[in-house]
Amino acid sequence: MTPATPPARSGERGGSTGEAQRLAALHDYGVLDAPADAELDDVVRAAAMLAGVPHATLNLIDEHRQCQLTTVGFEGGDSARSDSMCALHFTDGEVVHVPDATLDERYRTNPWVDGRLARVRLYASAPLVDPRGHALGSLCVFDTAPGELSAARLGALEGLARVVVALFERRREARLAVHYAEQARRHAEQARRLGASDAELRLVLATTGDAFVAVGEDQRITSWNAAAEAVFGWPAEEALGRTLVETIVPPELAAAHAAGFERFVRTGVRNLSSTVEVPARRRDGTALAVELSLTPVEAAGRRKVYAAIRDVSERRRAEAALREAEQRFSLAFTHAPTGVLLTALTGEGAGRFLSANPAACAMLGHSAEALQELTSADITHPDDLPAAQERVRQVVEGAVPSAHFEKRYVRADGRTVWGEVDISLVHGADGEPLYTITHVQDVTRERVDRQRLAESEQRFRTAFGTAPVGMMIVGLGEENAGRILQVNTTLCEFTGLSGPELLERDVHDLVHPDDRAEGLLGFAPFLLGELAHGQVEQRYRHTDGTTRWGLLTATAMPATAGAGTADAEPQLLCLIEDVTARKATEQALRHQALHDGLTGLPNRTLLHDRLEHALAAAGRSGTGVGVLFCDLDGFKAVNDSAGHAAGDELLREVAARFGACLRPGDTLARMGGDEFAVVCPGITGPADLRAVARRLLSSLCEPIALAAGTFAVGVSVGAHLATLSGGASGGGSGACSDVWKTAEQALAHADTAMYEAKRAGKNRVHTHTPCQRVTA
Repeated sequence: MTPATPPARSGERGGSTGEAQRLAALHDYGVLDAPADAELDDVVRAAAMLAGVPHATLNLIDEHRQCQLTTVGFEGGDSARSDSMCALHFTDGEVVHVPDATLDERYRTNPWVDGRLARVRLYASAPLVDPRGHALGSLCVFDTAPGELSAARLGALEGLARVVVALFERRREARLAVHYAEQARRHAEQARRLGASDAELRLVLATTGDAFVAVGEDQRITSWNAAAEAVFGWPAEEALGRTLVETIVPPELAAAHAAGFERFVRTGVRNLSSTVEVPARRRDGTALAVELSLTPVEAAGRRKVYAAIRDVSERRRAEAALREAEQRFSLAFTHAPTGVLLTALTGEGAGRFLSANPAACAMLGHSAEALQELTSADITHPDDLPAAQERVRQVVEGAVPSAHFEKRYVRADGRTVWGEVDISLVHGADGEPLYTITHVQDVTRERVDRQRLAESEQRFRTAFGTAPVGMMIVGLGEENAGRILQVNTTLCEFTGLSGPELLERDVHDLVHPDDRAEGLLGFAPFLLGELAHGQVEQRYRHTDGTTRWGLLTATAMPATAGAGTADAEPQLLCLIEDVTARKATEQALRHQALHDGLTGLPNRTLLHDRLEHALAAAGRSGTGVGVLFCDLDGFKAVNDSAGHAAGDELLREVAARFGACLRPGDTLARMGGDEFAVVCPGITGPADLRAVARRLLSSLCEPIALAAGTFAVGVSVGAHLATLSGGASGGGSGACSDVWKTAEQALAHADTAMYEAKRAGKNRVHTHTPCQRVTA
């Protein structure tokens, strides 16, 4: 939270000058290395109880050290400024609230957090800023467990920080008041010795920090220094010669003041003590409270009064703030949602409860009065008593600053309840332990819930670890987005990676590079919270270099309950089923359905599909598609003379020769028997088509050497140049029908042309004529 606009600080961040001014202001209070008084102790205790934490400290930041002026819950002392948590932010003028310092980058390696000095988790501090805007340090509260403070508690902590500064101010003002009173006394004595000469007195008082006023028998002002000008707003030239009633005395006190002063002049007797607080007024009419130190002087038969005046309005406000803070503390103690118990350590009541708030009474079933007659041992379960007493002993003897544990209490009605206990120690001014503060919260139901959760988690871990499918948990939060957090044995086997190796990786590192972009797109809705469940098949890389197919089923898990815990972020539960064998089977079946089993070439179905695509593209580009139908000449003789195995071998060789003389975008298919067909996209005219056909003829000029012998075969080629009519290349079901019909007709024309080549003498090319536009 950010407090109300703080006083302007004089260059706290402005380099060495600002720091020097700040240190001067700190040293001016005279509190460094001085024992804290009871009021400061009370404020720090109030801060701890108000925040509901066992630890509080008043930290002052010197040039090279942090001075802990007074502490609650642990033994304070000086430490290096570089180790201070408060030193990081005390000049910012803002209340700092850190629910868990171990998760905050600014503090996680600080000695007060990582265990070298303490193990702070919950941390809050309010800056100590003096009226001139100098940052002195901070009022801090903390706990060794994470937690949250409400805005109201943080605001109250800020108020207590102002009370601390007000107490500093009052201590300084009191010290200065004594100093200035003594100074005024010495000046008055000197004035009497010098025959009441005002000249030298004015010279001395011109440089004093407090207002100094001299008044003659006629009640008129004879001396008015620069500080008086600043306090009351009257320039010296206007104030001199006026009466106090005309300048600084409030109207309602004018008569009493005039009568008292007249009596003093007449009798030499005054009703006011030497130092007194009285109301006053400024030139603009605003009221203020002043501390008045009076020194009467009589010289040459004439009486005069010298007054040192100090503005104590701020101290009055601080005292009011302290009273308000004490009232707030009382309310916080009474209405705190958790139990608070104060246990005496000294005196006749040592060991007994001093006080208990309503929440503690409700939890334990006793009234506050009844608890004051009991000790902690009286209400602790016998089985937990030795351990609990040992923990308290460690705190009282200073072995540990505080203790946090759970134990069982026995209520007044005999029932047992579990309490979460925080115990800290309060010391007196002499450093001796006075009493312990115990914060206790009923966690009976929470313990039952924790036990059920632990059993559920154990069941999940068993199922997770032994599942026959790969399983992993992936982070969805800001810090761990995409990182693998937990894996099972089956996933290790699926990827070939060990558990530690997987935990160092991002989930996308496991996916095949060709599928990674699509995987990232599929992961994004889970990160954004737009998708709770999904399923996808994708390829994964095994460490042996092979690619495996996995069916990924992902289910988003919301953030775990309990703010402030490290795992409080959403996660993704992923199940990966190995479907490599199924995918291989599916791929083989698809290949068999679309390819010739002997040559591996596309079959009629796949050829027809590619012809349709080529025609649709040609319709958009304005080119044609060449269709060639090939039938081998002399193949039957090979079969009859050498057998079907030789015929099959010859067909595979012909397929290889045909394929070698085609363009990369052309499709060669076996239509059955000794028939082949070729689809040539992007043909611009009959000449291009005839060139392809001639290459097919030439590929069989050389005899084919087989295991059974060498055989010469030829090929009769029928050629047709197909194009689409106007609207057939557009979208829609009608256009698709037109393309299919055009493909059928193109194959039919090429087949007809092939038979014409056979009739013309074989081993030649015949082009379907005329080269007309074929329409559906």
